[in-house]
Amino acid sequence: MHKLKGPIVVDKLNHQSLAFRIPIGINPNTKEQMFTWSLKEVVENFKDGVIYNWISIFNGVLISKKVIEMIGFPRKEMWIYGDEFEYLRRIKNCNLEYITIVGAIHYHPRFKLDTNIGFLIKK
Repeated sequence: MHKLKGPIVVDKLNHQSLAFRIPIGINPNTKEQMFTWSLKEVVENFKDGVIYNWISIFNGVLISKKVIEMIGFPRKEMWIYGDEFEYLRRIKNCNLEYITIVGAIHYHPRFKLDTNIGFLIKK
């Protein structure tokens, strides 16, 4: 079984903030997914240092040749919006495991939109 491992993606200008928000659990009152932009909250919520079933696939992830042979290359017509979601969909369809390692950091400019895109990446 191939497991993809990726880093936390931190804002390159503010190292206490994430470049892309991360889910940290379900709100018990509303039953909706809760997200954070705070690196501190991520560290506090994932004490074992791993976020299972979450990855920012094109930000610091090394993708093996075997995985590319299984799912192919990213689709150029999806570049730059939608490519990660479509590629992650293929990863899921092949039942590949993927995780984010909280102690590994990749610096990136902060994502500008504060929209809920979680519906695109639910497992």
